[in-house]
Amino acid sequence: MRKLIFLALLAGALGIVPSALADTQELLVTPYTTTGGVKADTDIDVFSPDTSAPTAKFAVYVPTGFDLDLTGAPGTKIGDASAVLLAKQLGGTKVQATGSLTVDDPAKYASDPSAQACDASPHAAVWHLTLVASAQSIDIPIFVDRTTGADTALGSFVLQACLLSPDVAPEQGGAPLGAQLIDVDLETSGVVVNAPTGRPVWHAFVTPFLPGTATVDPAGVVEVRCIEPLPHSFSHVKVSYSKTTKKVTISGSLMMAGKPRAATRVHIDAGPKATFDSLKPWAVATTGANGSFSIVKPLPKTLYAFVYVNAYFAIPCSTGPSSAPKGCAREDTSPAFGPALVLKPKN
Repeated sequence: MRKLIFLALLAGALGIVPSALADTQELLVTPYTTTGGVKADTDIDVFSPDTSAPTAKFAVYVPTGFDLDLTGAPGTKIGDASAVLLAKQLGGTKVQATGSLTVDDPAKYASDPSAQACDASPHAAVWHLTLVASAQSIDIPIFVDRTTGADTALGSFVLQACLLSPDVAPEQGGAPLGAQLIDVDLETSGVVVNAPTGRPVWHAFVTPFLPGTATVDPAGVVEVRCIEPLPHSFSHVKVSYSKTTKKVTISGSLMMAGKPRAATRVHIDAGPKATFDSLKPWAVATTGANGSFSIVKPLPKTLYAFVYVNAYFAIPCSTGPSSAPKGCAREDTSPAFGPALVLKPKN
């Protein structure tokens, strides 16, 4: 339930993007457990704006120190998925797609020309992404490889997927619906094993098509990154109520990779019921140099509350130079979420 609430809160918060960033690709990785060395349900979200050239390929590098559990048999479900597509055959309408992520058999792709053209490496695993939009099914294999050579500097695994061109008719090998992938969110479960600790960096390289064609544009590759602090959590969260002032105080600390996280906005949404629909923005505080925060608010009635930190982003990227021809466009820091609270006035 906490994950569902946080997903909805995060989606709403990230839906408000400054206009200066509307044309920026993005990689956002959201773990639902930030304890080191444990399996964590993890969302991997790749975004490319509809104003950019359509995406031909994306490659996401899992940081060194992480592991992937690839023991699932073919057909095993390892997550849900969602996407936003620009359907050019539907007049350029943006459509929502939902689907699933399952384990596939790498042997199926060994002699497939299109799969080999996308990624000819021996695969540690293949994940089958199925999306359904406007009654149309779209199937995308995601090739999971252990990195070798120079790629080991980027991470321990790479997830690669190639897409069909939205500017070529489906009967000629183009994308169903003329679908240009704007955003894809892989909601993995039981496969990502966290690194022990630190500030690991996820890297994604987004390769476009030449506009209006099915020709890949290697000169147009852009990199985006996401820092995933481990652990990244709230500590010592306390709630107290003053009968004199009829106000509630919520205090605590935000820690990131074992150190206080300063100058960070802590959000609290609250409502009269323990449901997402009742939750509304209620309070915001900024952490001090020691990571601490405190919020004091009138409390005339019982409220159900949720504490969280949105993703933060940096432009330009701060974690080193990029090998992408177009450089590194954006670097996010994963969000964090804290406890659900029941705030009660005391008589």
